[in-house]
Amino acid sequence: MTSPYLKKETQSASRHNLRKDPRILITGDPSKTMQPEFDTSLLMAHEFLKRGYDVDYCDLFQTDLNKDSDSYLKSLPVQKVLFADNDAACFIGLAPVETKNVFEDYEVILHRKDPPVDDFFIKACKQFTGLPSTILQLNDPDKIWQLHEHELPLRYPKFSATTYICKSLEEFVAAVRKCPGEAVCKPHNECSGLGIEFYKNDVSQKVLSEYWEARKPRVVVQPFIKDIETSGDLRVLMINGAILGSVLRVPQKGSRLANLHQGAHGEAFEITDHHRECAKLVAEDLAKEGIYFIGLDFIGDKLTEVNITSPTALPLINRLMNIQGHLTLVDEIEILYKENFEREHNLQNEIPGN
Repeated sequence: MTSPYLKKETQSASRHNLRKDPRILITGDPSKTMQPEFDTSLLMAHEFLKRGYDVDYCDLFQTDLNKDSDSYLKSLPVQKVLFADNDAACFIGLAPVETKNVFEDYEVILHRKDPPVDDFFIKACKQFTGLPSTILQLNDPDKIWQLHEHELPLRYPKFSATTYICKSLEEFVAAVRKCPGEAVCKPHNECSGLGIEFYKNDVSQKVLSEYWEARKPRVVVQPFIKDIETSGDLRVLMINGAILGSVLRVPQKGSRLANLHQGAHGEAFEITDHHRECAKLVAEDLAKEGIYFIGLDFIGDKLTEVNITSPTALPLINRLMNIQGHLTLVDEIEILYKENFEREHNLQNEIPGN
């Protein structure tokens, strides 16, 4: 729960943090875990630095999540980003750790931690929810753990694959039995193809019980879509309603997993009008909740996931489509910041005594 003192501090900070030259903070996993051939955070950092912005990086695993939010945000350990280069063997340069006051030192925060959306992920998100609205946060830290990437497609039944969110063994077994032919079973809070299994709809109760015990309390079940074997899994990246690009992720021979982290390879793909219609609808809907940077996953014409935690693959999209999607990405973040700046500036001017 946010303390009364944090609310007081938030109100005070909102009067002092408006700048036309925003300082950038990127939060995420340890930098050594980045995979530069796919990592979008590196591309963003590179472009922000190129444009003259100050960029810091916060390894969330080096922070003390047991602190109250006020103390946590006033003494956040960060490292100044000296350089970022997806194509270099040494892909990121970081200065020594220093402590920053988030209320005073940043205007834009890019939350880039990968799933699983576990207790650590949720605690980290909650630490940032009390910040003033003068600080632009992408994506809204309160929403990226409450809105689930496997469940979001259910908001858009015209486009989504049939999806069952199972909260008990009985629901899990029933969902698998309902799938025609074969079912795809996924852990509820994982990503990158981790924990996915394929089961015939008449698989034994014992096998399903073992999977449930290993992956409970929630499991996602979808009917197997054969397009995954013939055309792969399509990722469409978007920011603020603009499509940055797309990539078709094709499983390696003998595999059905179309995740890049599971050995799939990428191919260029021009999305269809159907995909564009779906993307427009999803982007407009999620923008209302402070979710602007998204990755939509399709198998064939069916929407299967909506990535809102840390959408990635832009370096691969750039190479395959011969584009510079990161320029549009940073352009749109600048637009969002400018709009937020002007909105907050106008609100402050309306406050008596300002």
